[in-house]
Amino acid sequence: MQDQSPWVDCPSGAVTTMADQLRRQRRQAQLRPIIAIGVAVLIFSAIGYGLTNPKQPGSQSGLTCRETVPLLVSYHDESLEANAAKDVRDHLSHCPMCRKHFEEMYPNEVRAPSSASHELLAFASNVRR
Repeated sequence: MQDQSPWVDCPSGAVTTMADQLRRQRRQAQLRPIIAIGVAVLIFSAIGYGLTNPKQPGSQSGLTCRETVPLLVSYHDESLEANAAKDVRDHLSHCPMCRKHFEEMYPNEVRAPSSASHELLAFASNVRR
């Protein structure tokens, strides 16, 4: 008697292949939330770094606010090297937050001139000569 059932023998390795596919799908499903959390942490870290360490556009000094604030006392005491003092002066001329902080620390101190007024003063001093 012949078997009339619709069942057919599986080819060699088919069950192993299906089991591997199921394991891979399960692993991917487990990793998706972990990857999403990792990406979110990276994005929020980048945003947080940008907010806590602002670099003012147009600043030629390249100093950030975080780097400038600790130098303000030495800048006021004129104990900084010439290049560092210039960088702080340039930053103060472009950054209203740091300039306000400096004015609060030293209310009688003259403001750092903006780059435009600094150039105007330099031009005026050259004309007088």
